[in-house]
This record gives sequence, C-alpha cells and structure tokens, in this order.
Amino acid sequence: MILRELESVVRGRIEQIKLSSRFCLTPLEFGSKRTDSQLLLAEAPLSGERRIIKISSPEQVDNVFNSYPIISRFFPTPEPRRETKRSFSYTFVEGVALDRIVRSSPADALRLVGEIYESTTKLWQFTISPYNPQETVYDHRMETTKTLTRIKKQIERKFPFLFNCSLEINRIKYPSLDLLIEGFLNNFPEPRIAVFDSGDANSQNIIVEPDSSWQLIDIEKAGRYDPVYILARQIGQWLLYVEDPKHIFWKMNRDSWGVKIVYDPYRLPVVTSLIGLAKINLGSFIDKYEDRKNWEKRLGVYLFVFFCPLRGFGGKLDFEEIWFFYLGAASYRGCY
Repeated sequence: MILRELESVVRGRIEQIKLSSRFCLTPLEFGSKRTDSQLLLAEAPLSGERRIIKISSPEQVDNVFNSYPIISRFFPTPEPRRETKRSFSYTFVEGVALDRIVRSSPADALRLVGEIYESTTKLWQFTISPYNPQETVYDHRMETTKTLTRIKKQIERKFPFLFNCSLEINRIKYPSLDLLIEGFLNNFPEPRIAVFDSGDANSQNIIVEPDSSWQLIDIEKAGRYDPVYILARQIGQWLLYVEDPKHIFWKMNRDSWGVKIVYDPYRLPVVTSLIGLAKINLGSFIDKYEDRKNWEKRLGVYLFVFFCPLRGFGGKLDFEEIWFFYLGAASYRGCY
C-alpha cells in the first residue's frame, strides 16, 4: 500500500488509494447513480499476485471488518484488508460464479447449494435472538409496508384496467391485485426471531474454485435480518437468474371473468429443486421457532415486493409480465 496513488470517482467522491507500482489495474464494475461501490482488479504481472479492490461507503467498509470474524467461522471467505476509509481489498478468488455452475452442471450445483444452506443454518443457530427492529438491518415490517403502498399506487396508475381484475393460474383462482396487496398490508405478521446473515449470499457472490470448493466474496450487507426475508431472497434469485419463467411455455387470455394463465411447471426442474432445497433447509430452521402459517404469509409478501422492482416497476413493465409476481407470492394460499 505504497508508492503511487489511484484516484477513483464514486458518486462524485474522489477516493485516493495508494498502490504499489508493480500492480496493473483493471476496472471491473463502475460506480454510478445506482450504486455506492466500484470494483477493481489489481494484478502484479511479475509475482502473479491478484487482489480485488472494492471502493464503497465508509459504513459498508467498516461493516465488512466488523462482520468478517463471525461470517468466516461458518463460510469460507477471503480475508479483507483495509486500504482507505472507503476501500478494502481481498485476494482474487480463481473460479466461476455459482449461477454458471447451475446452468452447466445442475447436479454439482445442487450439492454446493446444500453445503451453503448448511453453513447458513449453522450461522443462524449461533446468532439467533428475539426480533428487535432497532437491531436489524431493516425494520422489515415498516419498510415492507411502505414499499407495498408505493407499489399499489404505481399499479393503479400504470395498469388501472388490471388492478381490479381477477387472476387464474393453472386453474387456481387468485384475488385481484388490489385485494392481494390490501391483504398483505392488513395481515403482515411481526417476525419472531432475527439472525445474523451475510445478507447477499446469492449465486453470483459464491465463487466455485477449480477443485469444487467455494468461497463467499461479498459480506458488505451482513447484519441481523428476519430469516424469512433471507429465504425469500434465495427463492427469488433462483427464479430470476437461473431460468426466467417468461421463457417457459405459457399462454394467457382475458375474458369476462378476468385473466387466465396456463404454464408448465415441469419446464423448471432445476429451479424447482433449488427452491425445494431452500425451503427444506432454511424453512425447517424457521419452523423450530415460528408457526409456519405466519412465516409463510411474510414469505409471500417479501417475494411479491422482491419481484416488483426487479421486473419493471419504476421502469418498463409489459402487461404479460404481471402474472410473474404471483408465482412466488400467491402460491402460498395463506398469504391473503
């Protein structure tokens, strides 16, 4: 951490990183209005040393160093090194992201995901405590209610013809969006427990090495969470990043009753298996401490909220995509 200085701009801030002249730098991820972080690859051609430098907010950098001693007890993760108050680095992990393994070798991916969920539940068991919104990363109930209210207004404005329309998926009838959201707002059970979690152990942050071992590379969002929220993120990532349900066979028609959709769930064998692993491992842990009916209601709400921003609210959204929100949320009949 000597000799020459690198200036990097993240959201208008100039961050100076002192770096040895033997390193060459390659930007991997640029900061923008939508992110507080920037990623750089530092390579030393002579020694072969490679490090990832991440520039972030001072709070997130501090959180990495506060969380590492806990996370590293249960997850293999590279040890961070502080560079400046807004940056840290860690040894480059040679390998590919887990989401690529899911696509190329599903059997290997399922084995790895099982190991990851086993590590997750061990971490949860070690850090479990009664739920206190003042100690969690988010006040889950308050923030989710705010987001639902905002989503409701957006749907009313963008899709007024659909808002009061009933929906049928594979011959199962669901309430209209207005009733579904109203039910979520009026019936959101308070979490019973909180656990410490990395906050972002998705398939893009798990690097699988050539010897099939794996490492978690992003712990900036680590903190205390409602475990049901983490389960929802796991289910959501498999639906969104592995096989997009938009690409499976389905057809939709509108009649005087409402919208009817038919799709073939057997076109999603890998996703179905991955979601099953999440429910069995993480859901079984939650079952020990909370009534399933209550936590499944929250799971449905989290999934609905999770899908809406990613599928276009605030941006473009096709009418045909609106049914996608129901796949996670409305499949739990007790959610409304």
